[in-house]
Amino acid sequence: MHFINSILALFIVLLYQISIKNDHLRDLREFWSYINGSENFTIKFMDETIKSSLLILPNVEACKKGSKYLIVIISRTESFSIRNAIRDTWLNSKNANILRNGFIVAYFLVGIKYDDSTIMMKIIDESMKYNDLIVTSLTDTYDTLTFKVYTAMYFKQAYCKYVRYYIKVDDDVVIDLDRLDQQANSFSNLAHIYGAIRYNDRVIRRRMDK
Repeated sequence: MHFINSILALFIVLLYQISIKNDHLRDLREFWSYINGSENFTIKFMDETIKSSLLILPNVEACKKGSKYLIVIISRTESFSIRNAIRDTWLNSKNANILRNGFIVAYFLVGIKYDDSTIMMKIIDESMKYNDLIVTSLTDTYDTLTFKVYTAMYFKQAYCKYVRYYIKVDDDVVIDLDRLDQQANSFSNLAHIYGAIRYNDRVIRRRMDK
């Protein structure tokens, strides 16, 4: 009797696992059916070349209406609350005058979770609600971060090439947009790159180090 009960329990577990797998496959099919981009491009570095795609595109029309700044925010796929916090704070027009005149267009760039259909379905919902996600075919891992930065630059050249300023940040950064605009207006029209200079730093040559 104990043996029969064990077999029945194992059978129920297998059925449950099959059900979960079928739900996962169904959600993945729904995700792929939603894809509105599927634009393929190649990421090239001196030591590596990979194929990539833009799977979901945001409202790129905003880039064609004379926007002054393009901000691309690199974000982890599952960081839904962080993206919402950004939308509610420094990307909210109540907190920055410059956002009210359309001079700034901002998008979040995320990778894909091939093994988590629940997260990807939530990404679809988020994209439909806010229309500000750039979803790439890159797996959402730390190792692909450099490729995501490349993808952000590719997106800028492909869809927002005429903006005057391009800003790439991570989702743990806060920007005072009005103050940024004041500083930018004080610059000359010459091409510049601004940032901090670190002197006498040694190049890290560990293969696994970003």
